[in-house]
Amino acid sequence: MTAISSWGLQEKLFCQMSKIFLILRREFTHIIRDTGFFILAVIIPFFLITLFSFILSTDVRSIKVAAVVQSPSPLTESFLAPLRHNPVFVFKGEVSSVEEGERMMRSNGINAMVVLHPDFDRIMSLYSVDPTLPVPVQIITDASNCVTASAASLYLQSALGIDTGKQDFASMNMLHNPRLLSAYFFCPGMIALAIVLLCVIYSSMALAEEKEKGTIENLILSPIGIREYLIGKLLPYLCLGMLALCTGLLSSYFLVGVPINGSIALILVITLLYVITSLMLGLIVSVFCHGRVDAFVLSTAVIMLPVLYFGGVEVPVSNLPSWAQKVSELIYVRWYADAMRKIMIGGVSAAHVLKETIMISLSTIVFLAGSLYLLKKDRWLLGNR
Repeated sequence: MTAISSWGLQEKLFCQMSKIFLILRREFTHIIRDTGFFILAVIIPFFLITLFSFILSTDVRSIKVAAVVQSPSPLTESFLAPLRHNPVFVFKGEVSSVEEGERMMRSNGINAMVVLHPDFDRIMSLYSVDPTLPVPVQIITDASNCVTASAASLYLQSALGIDTGKQDFASMNMLHNPRLLSAYFFCPGMIALAIVLLCVIYSSMALAEEKEKGTIENLILSPIGIREYLIGKLLPYLCLGMLALCTGLLSSYFLVGVPINGSIALILVITLLYVITSLMLGLIVSVFCHGRVDAFVLSTAVIMLPVLYFGGVEVPVSNLPSWAQKVSELIYVRWYADAMRKIMIGGVSAAHVLKETIMISLSTIVFLAGSLYLLKKDRWLLGNR
């Protein structure tokens, strides 16, 4: 009896796998024949990373800076040496007064100037003993361009080892991103955006196309079940999502120079969960659509816009208003982007991305339950089964 039941189970499993393979082959054939779509699926991660790392980068390069030195000495020369040899700065030389530096700034000759106290040598030798002495260094920036001014001030503090907030000298060390490149923030976010673009928009369009063409009626009359159909229909887009990950990682590493310090296996596991979540969301979108155009518009307007604003892919969540930060906790893309930054840049282990993994998993469960409920209620796919 046990052998017979085991054989029946194997036969049932083989039958289900055959049905999945039929749908899978049909969908893969459709994707491969649509050459434009396949190329677009490969190019999207590369395009987004290139766009935000080079064209729309917030990095400030070639900061023009001058130094106001009223009492030149070997100590002032050694202190200003980082400005002369750092590729971020274009050192315009030394001037003898603040007024002269301001004239250079008004004529757009410099973006910032470093002002050394006239008694710089004595203050430096006694500063650790008598902290009441005047601050030996002052940084003045041209704030007409607030982005350049903020970056210039931060870069100068880092290069010279100054903590102006405490009015003290400090040994500053920028962990993981010593050059403060915005690509370190953008690349993981663009990988998250590329994957959700492919998985949500294209999977919902593929499912809605079945309703638009009426081929779903043939499915209802066929012996293929709902589980086999959904697995076979969505599995190719899962593969495209993982392909987008590979393209994004390779572009980030070789094109932009963003390191991958963490475990590749951990990245693959979290991305797999993220892709499944996105596919479940695409399935929900398809229920409300009657064609490819409807699916594209609904995915873009209702899903992509909140992701761009609340997902932390373009703007850090900490920069959002307090109410928006609370909303972002419900956006699973935000948690994946955070996890990717921690793994890629920080090189953390699985224990340090446990919260992000749990939040993505909860989203997966919610979207799966929601899609099954809507399918049963709508019955566009289940028919009378």
